[in-house]
Amino acid sequence: MSKSGKITGGVASSERRAARKAFWLFLAVAILCTAQVGWWLIIHMRDAQALAELKQAELRSEAYLLDEMLRSHYIGLWYTLDSAIHREDWDGTLPRSVKVNPAYKGSGNRPPVSRRSESYFGTIDVKQWTWAFPDVVPLLFVELDFTYPERIISRNSTNLRFAGHAPSPGLSPWSAKWRAVEIDPIALDEIDAEYQRVFVMFASESAFFVILIVMGVYLMYRSVRQSSDLRRQQQNFIAAVTHELKTPVSSVKLYAETMERTEISRPDQEKYLRRMQEDITRLEQLIDDILQVGRLEQKSSRLNLKPTDFSRDVTEYVDTMQGYLERNNFTLHTNIEPGLLAVTEYDAMRRVVACLVENSVKYSDSRHEAELTLRSDDDKIELSLKDYGVGVPAEEIEKVFQAFYRVGDEMTRKIGGTGLGLYLVREIVASHGGSVELRSEGTGQGTTVTIRLQKGQKS
Repeated sequence: MSKSGKITGGVASSERRAARKAFWLFLAVAILCTAQVGWWLIIHMRDAQALAELKQAELRSEAYLLDEMLRSHYIGLWYTLDSAIHREDWDGTLPRSVKVNPAYKGSGNRPPVSRRSESYFGTIDVKQWTWAFPDVVPLLFVELDFTYPERIISRNSTNLRFAGHAPSPGLSPWSAKWRAVEIDPIALDEIDAEYQRVFVMFASESAFFVILIVMGVYLMYRSVRQSSDLRRQQQNFIAAVTHELKTPVSSVKLYAETMERTEISRPDQEKYLRRMQEDITRLEQLIDDILQVGRLEQKSSRLNLKPTDFSRDVTEYVDTMQGYLERNNFTLHTNIEPGLLAVTEYDAMRRVVACLVENSVKYSDSRHEAELTLRSDDDKIELSLKDYGVGVPAEEIEKVFQAFYRVGDEMTRKIGGTGLGLYLVREIVASHGGSVELRSEGTGQGTTVTIRLQKGQKS
């Protein structure tokens, strides 16, 4: 409560505070759930990365073991040859163990038996995979099986391959920096591709869950917000209807008491009776509007559509409202194209025109005039009402067609109304197969409402 004793905030402020609290609560839940999904993604990606590294380590281990196997076979072949050619009784015949060595393919020319003390191997012919011994046995050439490394590697692993260099004779077939077996790049690419697939899969799932969380939170918040808006609209509607009912009832009561207690002239009696009838008509119209909303919501309202001269009907609608316009010092300029036919229900369209004119009068601001135009537009009939009143903010244009919705707060609004006018206009026009469009440049810029109906045919 303020210092002046007035209540601040009210129902609308309470509803807005509740909606804000709900928003922050749902936002916190969304952040928590998103963090949980992010943590889940990080854990799984770490596992996927560890699995990829483990597969690479396994391939490196397999490559190392096969490399050692190949080295041992070529070292064993060299030991056998070295032992044979350095024997004093060597007759030039290669040992049988050389011939059964899988790395051996064949032999060269058989040299004469001789004894050499040097233990020296010559160079190799990489293309021929041949070991030559010119300084020990000049005519001895040992041919190696160049397909052997690939065969032994393929039998043990499909993800490894031979590095391509022929082995050298001696205890080091390949240098320490050189490996005979290497991992096939295709295998490494497959591991990387598998990691990428896992990453995309988990990232997609995480994104999907995050989207679901955000959508769920948004739907929950929107539900709370709609519930809050509905409660506020209910409060606004009760306040508006109470005011709309109380004003004519009080007026009728005042005129009745005046006529009962005082001696008044016949002209004054007629004036008071006319005002009382107008107030009663206003009450009837309000009740009819509320009942019409109920019928429209239940889809139980059926219009009795008939071909009619719509130009004549609109002229009659305007004529019946002249008294209302005069009492409110309002000028309605009309430009009605004659002879336009349409299929309508007379009373329903009368209510549409009345709602538009009443809104122009209520929200006329300082310029008390409006322009009503009826014209032909190809196969359509266009009814337009342009005023110079308070206008409608851009963000409110779609909302003003909702039932019971009014711009502002009913507790502080000075202009009467229930928020049913434009809702009835939209629903009645839609039941005629037409459309409604509202345009406004903003607050204080006036409003233009345009109704389009299908043009009727001459009978």
